[in-house]
Formats: sequence, structure tokens, C-alpha cells
Amino acid sequence: GAGVVITAMDSPKLNARIAQAARDEGVLVCAVDMPALSDFYFPAVASMGSIRVGICTDGKSPLMSKLLRERIEGVLTKEDSLQVELQHYVRGLAKERVHESELRREILYEIAGDPKIKRLLLEDKLEEAKKLARETVERI
Repeated sequence: GAGVVITAMDSPKLNARIAQAARDEGVLVCAVDMPALSDFYFPAVASMGSIRVGICTDGKSPLMSKLLRERIEGVLTKEDSLQVELQHYVRGLAKERVHESELRREILYEIAGDPKIKRLLLEDKLEEAKKLARETVERI
């Protein structure tokens, strides 16, 4: 009755048997470290606030997935995370007030690039950034 099987035994032969048995039942299989036997892989996930970035090497190199995840985590900042929250907030406001999608997109880009808003986010002042962003939307 399983919908998904993950096999991570220390025996490649046993992993292959489990994978084949699951496949015979129409079940999706992930045979850890055996990409040829897998229907899917688990990505290494870098995260910061609401941001998630998945890295997958098709099961070929878990080490590289980990190293790339760590590199991406070093690039993501709190400002990026706050910008996501701000954009979510502003997008809701813009959808209510601006019915033309291209104009909404321009507003969102303007807010994302606004130096005053960026400074506020760098200073961890999300509520003040929201206020400035709201004023930008209300000008339209």
C-alpha cells in the first residue's frame, strides 16, 4: 500500500531487489546513492526565511550537493528574506489596486530596487519598508 519507497541499505543487491519489487507494484522508488534505480532524488536544500533553493546532482554526488548548498547559504542574506516578505505584502496590495499585470510588475521591480527600501531592509526595518512600499503603490 506504499506510494513511495526509499531504500538505503548497505547492500546494492538488496537495494536493487527492493527497487524492483516496488516498481513491480507501481510505486515510486528512491534508491539512495543509486541514481539508475531511482525515480526521484532528494535535493540538498538551502534556506533563509521563506527562501528555499534545492540542489540536485541526479544522485551522482551527494558531496557536491552539500557543498553547493553551503555555498548558496553563504550568498543568501537576511535582506533577501525580508525582501521576499515585503514583496509578498506589496503584491497583495498591488493586486487590489492595480489591475494591469504589466504595471503591477513594474511597481514590484521599482520597490525591489528602491535604495531607501533596501537600506531599511539592511537595517532589519521591515515595517518601515512596508510603509514606503505601500506609499509607492498608493501613488498609482
